[in-house]
Amino acid sequence: MIRYSPFIASVVLLVWSAARMSVLWTIAAYVVAGLFWLAHERQKHILDQAWVATTLKPLFVVALWPVNAGCVAILKIKSLTSAERYLVYWGGLRDGTGQQAHFRTWRQALSFARQKARERALTAARPESVFPGDHVGIIDYGRLRPDRMFGGLRHASFVVEDSGAIQRIV
Repeated sequence: MIRYSPFIASVVLLVWSAARMSVLWTIAAYVVAGLFWLAHERQKHILDQAWVATTLKPLFVVALWPVNAGCVAILKIKSLTSAERYLVYWGGLRDGTGQQAHFRTWRQALSFARQKARERALTAARPESVFPGDHVGIIDYGRLRPDRMFGGLRHASFVVEDSGAIQRIV
């Protein structure tokens, strides 16, 4: 998994070479930064990739990486400050009666998820009313994690157990 550090290093090299007015180094740094940007975008889940990485040819992605990086930065800032950053889901996965709610802060989402987990634990006293696969979960749309099962990156996900303990989904 490629992190942002090689991309950031190549952008620093780009700025340094542009400041020194070295045309060859500036062009080389621009292309290298575009390649690192393309590699980083391609490792994300197909739904989380920026439109440029999925619809255009790699040569255009490398050429247009500043536009793409700017759009992704704006979207990232919006996702971190959005009122819908955290999604709490609960309910019947089996019969399609699952429900969800969005929250701005982790504290609000966790408090609500623990409340729903307690309610689920109370209904678990009647075993026929709770499907074993049903659980209370939280998805953080502001944070990406490596997906060990399918590769690439995906949003951070957590399961809140009936006891209130939090388990990260890997």
